[in-house]
Amino acid sequence: MKLFADKVTACWIGKSQGGGLGAPYEGVPYRLNLTEKKLFLDLGPNDDLELQLLWLICAEKYAGRLTSAHLAEAWREHIKYGMDEYGVAVRNLRRGLEPPLSGYVDNSSFGDGIGATIRSEIWSCLSPGKPRQAACFTAQDAMVDHYGDGVWGEMYMAAAGSIAIAVNDPVAALKGALEVIPADSQVARAVNYVFALHAAETPAGELRELILGRFGSHNFTCCYMNIAFLVAAVLYGQGDFIRTITMCINFGKDTDCTAAGCGALLGLAYGGGIFPARWREVLPDRITVSDFLMELEELPKNPERLYCAGHRPRRENQPGTAAGEPGAFVCLSVAAAGCGAVAAEERLSGFQRHR
Repeated sequence: MKLFADKVTACWIGKSQGGGLGAPYEGVPYRLNLTEKKLFLDLGPNDDLELQLLWLICAEKYAGRLTSAHLAEAWREHIKYGMDEYGVAVRNLRRGLEPPLSGYVDNSSFGDGIGATIRSEIWSCLSPGKPRQAACFTAQDAMVDHYGDGVWGEMYMAAAGSIAIAVNDPVAALKGALEVIPADSQVARAVNYVFALHAAETPAGELRELILGRFGSHNFTCCYMNIAFLVAAVLYGQGDFIRTITMCINFGKDTDCTAAGCGALLGLAYGGGIFPARWREVLPDRITVSDFLMELEELPKNPERLYCAGHRPRRENQPGTAAGEPGAFVCLSVAAAGCGAVAAEERLSGFQRHR
């Protein structure tokens, strides 16, 4: 329990630090040339974290019964606005559309955005060492406001985080997580391409242009492009927190999201020892939230509640894991839960996308 708690705490520290360091450069379309001395930590609210706090409340309420319908209801009740795919989902849900249609209709510009991928850590922490379970719940989450690679991206990162908790190796986690998404998805292709570049000992200075040449997008929030940057930073960062985060930010594009994802994954793999004292000391012990979420009586703002949820002993009548084993929020299988983009695609058959 102590080691698990350390990793969960480190996940949120890494998420906050990476997001705060990357935030000043969000959307930059060119290569940066930052060093550690030039990094600046923005301690303001971050939507990468805020929705995950709401999902924790939902997970505590519904446990293994949690579905996209429950999450859609939470969107309706507690999310007042949003940009890009968030705004599309808010509008679709208010129109009465349910997932997966809420993430599909009028969403051709943002369906493969990174807005779901940045919410993956909650499902990793609630499913330690259970990547398919993490992917199952992640799909329920992502289909509310995404489709296609926008769903695969969050499933991939949730599985990677789940594996990292168990194997203490972020590279092995990123490789193993490919098993939960289709091999022909853009996310899988982008990840495999970066692994191939690393295996070929491609110089780090050439990575950005090579990745953009194959997976570049006009949308700086495109999930597979940014996941490729994240994977490259982890592979070439070699377990050094600042080196990894700095490289990730220097790629540009959605820098707060990619750096936050890197920081969280390193935290899940290595625990709190990964962080330099300089950056750990300036980070508050509680999460700052904005008015993005509304009408919540209690919003969890520290990691204790999360790692207690992820390690909660199984109830006697709850199927799945053994009593006392981490990961109480269980589903018997991805297929049995009817989740994932496969189910979404089947349910979308016969509908024409509205543009």
